[in-house]
Amino acid sequence: MLGLLAPLTANAAPVNMPFSTIGVLPDQSTTVTGTLSNGVAWEVRHDPPPADLSGVESWPARAVRFYNWQPSWGDQVWTFSVPVNLSFQITNLNGGWSTIAGALEDRREGVVLPAGTVCDLSAVPTSIIGIRFDPTGTHADIPGGPTNLPTLWYEGVTNSPSEAELARQLIPCTLNNTTELRLGWSASNQTWVRGLHSLTVTPVATPFNISTASVPVLNPVSLTLLALALGGMAFWRRRQIS
Repeated sequence: MLGLLAPLTANAAPVNMPFSTIGVLPDQSTTVTGTLSNGVAWEVRHDPPPADLSGVESWPARAVRFYNWQPSWGDQVWTFSVPVNLSFQITNLNGGWSTIAGALEDRREGVVLPAGTVCDLSAVPTSIIGIRFDPTGTHADIPGGPTNLPTLWYEGVTNSPSEAELARQLIPCTLNNTTELRLGWSASNQTWVRGLHSLTVTPVATPFNISTASVPVLNPVSLTLLALALGGMAFWRRRQIS
């Protein structure tokens, strides 16, 4: 029995997405695809596709690297060939209230995540002020208003630490039993980059996959005939014994 299950359980190993080698989303009509060593096929795309992605970097030369995304490119959507458990880190949430051309603009950065996503802020240093996570997306302080989905954002408070210190923060999140990870943001800041520092993909363990279509179902007539046949066999056996 264990020998039969071994290939399935071994294939359920967690694998990190190789951000540094998978390349960018080069234009509006292209997706990036691949298959991880645990057998999970994946795809990443923008939805809706942007008109222009010139100058996009996938793995920029920053102190903390990440797979670039800015909301003006559309939602960043990762899809997987089978149900998976995901653990990932979001970083570079360092936009705030900024003076642009003499006017105060809301440049707060954040990301709206799929239902069921949980992000853990317990490791954020106490010196970091203003990184928030609302699993319901109903908080009144979410930039742009409630999203009704798990939302992670930076409030852009004036007494925050340096931008560099904020940019180095890695916010761990999890999402289980899914085939899609969608990063969205509909608030005012659409043009500053943020993204995934890491993405670990683990297939959901399914050692048995029995299709009900392969199980024969007898109708009432068949069941009646079967009962009569068994009864007749039992009667004949009793007569032989007597």
